[in-house]
Amino acid sequence: MSANYGNSVVVVGTPTGFAVLDLIRQMDLLDGTTPSPVRGIATDPAQGAAYLTAPDSNSLITVPLPVQHTAAQGTVTISGAEQTVTFNPCAPYTYCQQTAPDSGTISIMVADAPIGVNYGYGDTPSSIAAKLVSAINGVNYPVLASANGGVLSLGATTMGTGPNSWALQATCQSNFAQYGVGCSFWASPSAARLSGGN
Repeated sequence: MSANYGNSVVVVGTPTGFAVLDLIRQMDLLDGTTPSPVRGIATDPAQGAAYLTAPDSNSLITVPLPVQHTAAQGTVTISGAEQTVTFNPCAPYTYCQQTAPDSGTISIMVADAPIGVNYGYGDTPSSIAAKLVSAINGVNYPVLASANGGVLSLGATTMGTGPNSWALQATCQSNFAQYGVGCSFWASPSAARLSGGN
């Protein structure tokens, strides 16, 4: 049995008592034992408490729970569409105009830690956002990521107010920039820093 406490924290019954788990960070926040197996759990986030019933010992147990913290968050919106570029790789010596699909890199930086993915033929804002999610969640990065279409949602892996100071930046770079070609896709952060952590 279990009961939600909020912000991905749950209180669960165990064979010898109870545990308070943070499902996002995959951490055991608190463990306790009870006189007999827990048969019911209720939580009251406003009071910062969980109430456990252990009928075999006629007990109602009140457990103070850890202070709830939230993760600082931000979003990055990927926009644009794949373009065909025309360029002259022979300049300035001769003229040999060529046409090719644009390709390049979309990068974000959180807390001065850069990470980027390549874009190219067939990509869309949604596919680039999905690549960024895989790249971010596949390494030890300061945030976890999810995507809805071309919108990348980021949540700090460290709870509290500290990550509210983490800078959030995004850049793009076309592989044809030397020919004066801009990016087919670009990334726009929701703000200059993450926010909402407490």
